[in-house]
Amino acid sequence: MLITHVDPGKRRSVADCEQVALSGYEERAALLVGLDLALYIGNRLKVYFDFLVLLLSTLATQNFEKGLTELYALVLRFLASAVLAMRRNSATRLLQPLWQPSSLSDFETECDKWAARLDVEAQLCEHESSVQWRLNLEK
Repeated sequence: MLITHVDPGKRRSVADCEQVALSGYEERAALLVGLDLALYIGNRLKVYFDFLVLLLSTLATQNFEKGLTELYALVLRFLASAVLAMRRNSATRLLQPLWQPSSLSDFETECDKWAARLDVEAQLCEHESSVQWRLNLEK
């Protein structure tokens, strides 16, 4: 059933029902793509956090950790909005869509931005660690 609640005082046309079905389908498709991206980013964050615990506390490490926190918060905000979107019934989504496919594009763009920044920060941390390792060998 497409519409889970219908106000008896309001009649829905076939076009309204088709719009609900289409908007619901597009919203769910976008959410699934977004969830796939969130899972990928979550796995990448796990690798980064495992790397972070091996690093000495330096300015580069602090910047890396801040970037990790920002990306993690971005994924959590996306997941919270996905849960809210999926809890809404079809009729409500027709009147006031919470999730738009363009939101997925924004999420993906933000993830790409933070992932690129984290790559740079991780390289800086790795470089700093190798310099420290060499200095320790020379002692």
